[in-house]
Parts: sequence; C-alpha cells; structure tokens
Amino acid sequence: VRACINEPGQIVFLSGERGAGLSTTLASILAAEKDKRDPRNILLFKTPPLIPSKSHIVCELEGSIHELLNVAALQKPDLLAIDSVSYAQLEELILHKIEQPSIVASYHGTDLLDLLAEIAENSRSRAPSFHRIALLLGQKLVRAVCLECRQPSQLDEKEQRRLQQSQLDNRTNSYFTGKGCDSCAQTGVAGFIPIFEAIQCSRSLLEALGGQQKSPEQREAALRKSIAWSYRSFSRLLINQGLIDPLEGLRMFPPE
Repeated sequence: VRACINEPGQIVFLSGERGAGLSTTLASILAAEKDKRDPRNILLFKTPPLIPSKSHIVCELEGSIHELLNVAALQKPDLLAIDSVSYAQLEELILHKIEQPSIVASYHGTDLLDLLAEIAENSRSRAPSFHRIALLLGQKLVRAVCLECRQPSQLDEKEQRRLQQSQLDNRTNSYFTGKGCDSCAQTGVAGFIPIFEAIQCSRSLLEALGGQQKSPEQREAALRKSIAWSYRSFSRLLINQGLIDPLEGLRMFPPE
C-alpha cells in the first residue's frame, strides 16, 4: 500500500463488508503517513461523525465525487482518502480526469472487481483514471486467539488432513488455540484481527476488466496472475504465528 500511495497519482481501493474494519484500516494508513507528510497535505472525506485528527484534514463526504475532487484540487493535497464511496461515486471517481494526488478509497461490498469490470466495459475509452488503479485491497475479520491463555493446539488426524487440503497447514504441525481465561471471558478469543487479499492491477487484468478478454477462463487467469496475496495465504501466515486458531481458518476457508 505504501509503495502505491508514494507513487503520485495512484489509486488504491480498500473493500470489504460493512463491519469489516475498513474505516480503521484507512485511518491506520493515514496515520502511518503523518511522519512523512505535512498533515495539511493529507485530506480525508468521510460521512459524519467527523473526528478531528492531527495527522490529516477531515471534510464531510457529501454530494458528487466530481465536486469533491475539484475542491480537493484547490487544497492540493499529496494524499486524498475517501471513506466510503458508493457505486455512483466509484464510477465518478474512475471517470474523473485528475493527475494528482494519490487516492485511497474504501468501498463497502464484496463486488468491487465486478463493478470495476462493469464500469470499464460501459465507459470504454471514457475512463481517464482507470489506468491509475494500482491496488485492490480486500479485507475480512477473523477471530483472534487470546494471547493471555494461548496454548498449543492438539489436532486430530482428520483436522490435520483438512488443514492440508485447505493449504493452511505448516511443516511442523505447530498450532495454537485459546484455553479460556478471565481476560477473554473463558472464550479463548480476544476480538478480531483483519486478513487481507491484495490484487495488483496488471495490464492483463485491466484488459480483462475492460472487456478485451471476455471469456471466463481468460479473466480467471488474469486474476490469478494479479493476486499478490490471497486471504487464504494471509490466514495461513497468522495461523503459523499463533494469532488465529487453525479451526478458525477452516471455518473461513474449508477444503474446496
């Protein structure tokens, strides 16, 4: 994400269901930039309630994206964030011609890729900002193991086999679970932790989205080639680190 937004004029989309923590992740991205940028050069558009921030300027998200981007152009920010865009605003953003700044926008839904494909197909050559999309970052929440009562997890052969089939296993068969304690109300779970899927907008994927490669096989191949990090591989990493229970991983990603 940082590499993308440090490249002037790039667009990063963050997507996921409502309640998946998109606003928190967006705020974290902006907070991470405060040491490198003047807060006056970071502009966030969002719906009320508006909470003042020392790391960026906060403005209300209302009206059309076209108008907001024109207002933002007067401010001349290095980084523009939008939390969260509707389908109509998403289309406006893609169709708006703007060279600067870098943009990070969140969208609540799991159909972002399909919507971008639809916009690309309908707009043809009328989408001047489409080539600026650098990264599609999907987000989900999974249950986190309580670190206060974490202990090794003893899986039976069936569970280990299912982990292997789901590609969530590790070589040492070392896994962890929460036993239950006062800190987690005896649940063994300490809230939620995000997992991510990163899709880089390669030339082949953009062509597929634009309808130049219409067959499902071509689009699927372009998508596989563009995935930098999948939800499944991210979950496997957290399982190996003992941050999520392997059974939670199986709940999210059962064997295909």
